[in-house]
Amino acid sequence: SKEQREYLTERGVKALIWQYGGMPWTNHDGVRDQEGEEEALKQIEEHFRVQYSNIPDNAAGYGIDEIGGYPESWFEKKSAASMKALKWAKQQRPDLFYAVWCTGGTRDSFGKYFRDAADLVMLEIYIWDALPKYLHTEDIYKVIRNRVEPYYRIYDMMVSTYGSPCHTVVGLDVAEAVDLTNLGELEEVVRFIRREFPELRGQGWYSGALYKNEKGELNEPRHQEIVRFASDLNLKYYIKPCLTLMEHSLWLERYENGTATLTAAVSNIGAMDAGPLTVEFFADGKAIGQVKAGAVPAGPNRNENRTHFTITQKLKPGPHIFEARIKDTDHFSTVLTPSVSLTRFVE
Repeated sequence: SKEQREYLTERGVKALIWQYGGMPWTNHDGVRDQEGEEEALKQIEEHFRVQYSNIPDNAAGYGIDEIGGYPESWFEKKSAASMKALKWAKQQRPDLFYAVWCTGGTRDSFGKYFRDAADLVMLEIYIWDALPKYLHTEDIYKVIRNRVEPYYRIYDMMVSTYGSPCHTVVGLDVAEAVDLTNLGELEEVVRFIRREFPELRGQGWYSGALYKNEKGELNEPRHQEIVRFASDLNLKYYIKPCLTLMEHSLWLERYENGTATLTAAVSNIGAMDAGPLTVEFFADGKAIGQVKAGAVPAGPNRNENRTHFTITQKLKPGPHIFEARIKDTDHFSTVLTPSVSLTRFVE
């Protein structure tokens, strides 16, 4: 409603209006049957050009649901027509914010428009209900990885780049199977997303409609508990400082005269600067020292959000296993991956 949009806008939240995407749009299916696909797709594109470029007062833009479809399907073709229209609308109305919910795998027929048309792409990856129920999914982590990569990385749509407005987030479900949703596992999924795709700057959640359980019951108290927990995860892993030792973030910088110099790079992939931090180093299982730093800044990339911790150590030639661990923090920051190891043969 207008009142709801005003309420959100006053609090700095972009108030979007829900709108159809091409996939579920059926109004021109009859045209396809009577006049053919080409004419129907032409009319669909024209319809969405008008729809997406016009918007009620005080709304920031549209949240477009759903875009998807298997290759060469009518759903895919309708999705592509609506996204072609969205690219045109974005050119006419660059002031509007367009968010797109993409269901299933991204096909290039419609995904190729996202870079120039969408401000935000939310990938529908509903791990608690839809994926197990309809696709018989066992490894939800593999599905998440495959839905994001390689498409969104090779087309530079993880975050806004080279003038493109497009950002991408993973959208998880918090309303479809509340009796099956485990909070600990939900947090582990978010931790996985943060480790695999540290560039992603936010987390999407689908909570639009509470689904009934197998007994036909609506468990609203559990639903609200999950929603609150999901909101806390956004704060914990995206807004607060989020410190991590990424894979390959420990290296042997040099080895001279029996002395090795080890460097560990601690990244802060959150949105706030982190305070004092201590990193402890180990060689072959034995502690060899600690290094302290006053802060680890937040920043948009690895050149601006890392702090290096360096230590020297006498070593004998031969194989060695090194480790760096985040030991002490400011007690406000979130620690994602607290340790990293390195195996090297020192000559």
